[in-house]
Amino acid sequence: MKKTLVFILSAVVAILLAILTASAFQIITITDNSMLPTIEEGQHAVISRWAYRNTDPKRDDFVVFTNKVYTITGEGFLMTKRIIGQPSDKVMMTGESVYVNNKVIDEDYTFMKSPYEFEEKVVPKDRYFVLGDNRTYSTDSRNETVGMVDKRDIIGKVIFIW
Repeated sequence: MKKTLVFILSAVVAILLAILTASAFQIITITDNSMLPTIEEGQHAVISRWAYRNTDPKRDDFVVFTNKVYTITGEGFLMTKRIIGQPSDKVMMTGESVYVNNKVIDEDYTFMKSPYEFEEKVVPKDRYFVLGDNRTYSTDSRNETVGMVDKRDIIGKVIFIW
């Protein structure tokens, strides 16, 4: 009887841990090269779905978000990008430089920068300006199909890549 009770209790704990893990984390496969060299097509990422439960996304966070409009192009429902501008930040791009609040930001993670002009815009409340690390081949906040990402559309933060 005692062994049966221990077995049942262990099974219940295992099931509860599995449910907790499934709700806290998600594994995705990257479907494009817009985040090179950070992550490339075919690699996998673990997302913390609880990363922003008690805090807001921060600049340089590598996030996954939904984009229903972008799905139409066949690129996928989930997008992975880096947060560049937070709510109330002023973002502008000229040449190969990105300015946030009138200061050039250091971006040693970028790949294939290309000259791009993006006139200064203020990031609205509860929205984020995101860019891919591979600027030449990234559809991101510079494009109308993505635009400024609503906080509610952010699924989580990438915490592990393989």
